[in-house]
Amino acid sequence: METLKALSPRQVIWQSQISVFKIPALLRRLRRELRSHIDQVPLCAGLGPVIADLVKHHTLSVLTSNDPANVQVFLATHGLADCFGDITGGGTLFGKARLIRRVLAEQGWDPAMVIYVGDEVRDVEAARAIGIPIAAVTWGFNSRDLLSSASPDWLVDDPKELLAIAHSL
Repeated sequence: METLKALSPRQVIWQSQISVFKIPALLRRLRRELRSHIDQVPLCAGLGPVIADLVKHHTLSVLTSNDPANVQVFLATHGLADCFGDITGGGTLFGKARLIRRVLAEQGWDPAMVIYVGDEVRDVEAARAIGIPIAAVTWGFNSRDLLSSASPDWLVDDPKELLAIAHSL
């Protein structure tokens, strides 16, 4: 798993030698399998209180490549379901920038007032493509070194750092 965390999505695909035509079906299968275990996925230590604090002053939304139903179960399991106003899914492996643009337009949000928080290099790339600041968190999918190489606006090692970022703007 640590080896995969150090690779970009394109590198994972290339190294796995899986046909790009099979990727969509594989992702659907992974989402379905995750559904049966999502209530067992732990929340990052310290993240719950940070989200509870952030939602007092900011609008929080989830944009995911995962199935929104999985995210809803995860949030409910950890008592965070009421903290997020919107859960949007449907991102393709490389289509997050388009999805972010759509959410910004649907919500009527000014991109200058948004911080995107992501755990993958493709999150950093998508935020860069549309010109919104990105906080890359190191407790997710990609490794700290890989995230750092993508040059996010903030590289976040501890959930409490998100509070400082949000409150500084």
